[in-house]
Amino acid sequence: MFDTLAPSDSSTKRQRTSRTCHDAVPQLLAKGQVEAAKSVCRKALEEFDSAAKPSMADVWYSLGLVHDIAHEHEEVERCMRKALSYHERPEIWPYLADYATRIGDFDAAFLCFERMQQLVPTGLLGIQAASDAKLLARTLRCSLVKRSCWLDVAEELSGARALEERSHTHAWRVQDSQWQWRGEGRSRQEPCQRSNPEEEQVSTESEKKEESLNRTFSSSVTCQVWDNVFGPELLLALQKSVDDFAVWRAKSPQRLLGFWLPTNAEPQTAPEVAGRKLQDLLGRNDLDIEWWCRTQVPSLGAHFHYDTHPFLDEAHGHLRPEFSSVLFLSDVGGPTVVLNQQARGSGSIGSHVPEVPHHGSAVASRSNRWFAFPGTLRHGAVSLTNSRDEVRSGAKRTVILYNFWPKNTPKTAECVQPDFSDYLPFCAWAPTARHILCDCCLKQLQREPMNAEKMASVDLTKPSEMDHSVPMEGALGFLPMPCSDVFKTDRGFVNLHWRTAAKLYLAE
Repeated sequence: MFDTLAPSDSSTKRQRTSRTCHDAVPQLLAKGQVEAAKSVCRKALEEFDSAAKPSMADVWYSLGLVHDIAHEHEEVERCMRKALSYHERPEIWPYLADYATRIGDFDAAFLCFERMQQLVPTGLLGIQAASDAKLLARTLRCSLVKRSCWLDVAEELSGARALEERSHTHAWRVQDSQWQWRGEGRSRQEPCQRSNPEEEQVSTESEKKEESLNRTFSSSVTCQVWDNVFGPELLLALQKSVDDFAVWRAKSPQRLLGFWLPTNAEPQTAPEVAGRKLQDLLGRNDLDIEWWCRTQVPSLGAHFHYDTHPFLDEAHGHLRPEFSSVLFLSDVGGPTVVLNQQARGSGSIGSHVPEVPHHGSAVASRSNRWFAFPGTLRHGAVSLTNSRDEVRSGAKRTVILYNFWPKNTPKTAECVQPDFSDYLPFCAWAPTARHILCDCCLKQLQREPMNAEKMASVDLTKPSEMDHSVPMEGALGFLPMPCSDVFKTDRGFVNLHWRTAAKLYLAE
């Protein structure tokens, strides 16, 4: 005879196993025993039969959470899919959205956001999903387009026409992953009309004032690039740790927008050691450091924005860092582009000085390259079309962002050095703990010499040198850009003189 359980015994056993898993996993995680928590979940799955769908869903979900703590992204996705196959719960979808975004499956990410909004339209998950979908769409727009836009923007960029004088509407939209232009075009021969001599006089005075501001502003703009910044040991330590720090920032209970390294704090991690060394290049060891990491597929850019204090709201006056910077740790992905625009107030649409950028700098992604610029400037990252080899390789655009703040910047409780050793109060361990340096390793990385080479830039002043474009928010709509080959050359550091090129275009 077969040894079988009666239905009541089977149900009781499932309930007991479910309770054991439900109670034991949080207790084990609270002690930092991640592998033991995985074992409890796996044992529970072995004891359940497929008929116990809600219980199976709960255990798969719990196992997915444990893998999430361990930064095991593929396993998280697998477990959440399993949980979803047994029973749908709204909490599953954020993990699937994160994974889809991580691997560059943006269609799947948008579907996840849509499903969350359907399930809990007025709940926190639904509201956050709507916000995340909007941000992702905004970021995806910052992509290089194989289309010249001089016909549409030359008069504005040259200063011959103010933005408010535009008589036609226009917009960029995405369709089938290709950017297309819609709206009324403007004939290149269409004259720039002025209403009367008095208005022309006012406009001339306004232009003179803006030109004066721009000359003063331009003289203070210094974008600097160094290649081969760090030695091989520190570079390797940065590349090994950057993804864990990027994930920890997003998933830590504190939900920190950035990490803070006060002037008097001792570095504990490779990125903090690197930050101190970068201060030496600036010659400014009197500044606090804010830093955070980002890893993303190369097809994802970053919308144009201004850096602000990560922990202070608008009541403190939209504080900006003294310097902003990007440390590139891979060769893939598009350039970081800095515009000669400062924010008037919050830096929302229509509040930039100058109103349209006259020039900018673009720096290609190169491993071990550092790009520093004034922290008041508007900037973003432009994604490029990737080759098939780059797509197949799965390589990520990997950067560490460093902002440098004066010591007298207002502080909050978050402006302290984080403890990367755990995910408390949920787990007494975090993968970032393995990147906390022992004293011996810390001193070794601190002593390693730097080999930084300052790079010279190339000036682009002709319309033909900027025959591509990038969509951008605001009345201008888009900016001329060089083709992607320019950013794949050895140098990959260019100054974009839009006003000069625009005047040449109109004079042709």
